[in-house]
Amino acid sequence: MRSVLLRAPLGTYTPWNPVAAGPLKGNEGNLAAGYIAFTQTRAERVASGDPRPSVEERYGSQEGYNCVVERAAARLVRDRLLLPVDADRLIAQAAASNVLPSDPGNHTARELCSSHHDDDDDDDQGGHDDDD
Repeated sequence: MRSVLLRAPLGTYTPWNPVAAGPLKGNEGNLAAGYIAFTQTRAERVASGDPRPSVEERYGSQEGYNCVVERAAARLVRDRLLLPVDADRLIAQAAASNVLPSDPGNHTARELCSSHHDDDDDDDQGGHDDDD
């Protein structure tokens, strides 16, 4: 089951967690999973050489992110994998997160909010499915 965090990612989740510093730097540190955040903007992504689309490229604005979270939560509720009260909590958390500036007129956000795909592989990030 892909959770809301995987359906509306803000970074890549990995099954490993490399050691950040010290003599074992770069080696696998433990069995806990890791998280590598996406850059915020395209300019940051290009400057860092990150091939993954930035948060801005994925969602356009806060409204776009909110729509993706709402759709992911609704699908999980519809599939009986998430309780409505938990979906409401996740949607409220996303709306309060301020991961991007608000811009209801943003093209990417408008497109995400108006699309109604039911395919699990591409309904969550405007077709980007390289998050996990």
